[in-house]
Amino acid sequence: MKVLEHGNTYEQIRCPHCHALLEYSKADIVTKETESEFTSDWIFYEYIICLDCNNSIILKGPISW
Repeated sequence: MKVLEHGNTYEQIRCPHCHALLEYSKADIVTKETESEFTSDWIFYEYIICLDCNNSIILKGPISW
């Protein structure tokens, strides 16, 4: 037997649109990168999709590089 992943890997968040309480892990997080309209910087977002209302819930970002 071996430990594949240590600790509690699930986080909880409430959807700001429909107020559903969601539990997610790293596998559910979507990373998006896009170029800024105003500069040549790249902007990074991390988000999940609410399973009840399909709303994007931003977890981290925007971060410019």
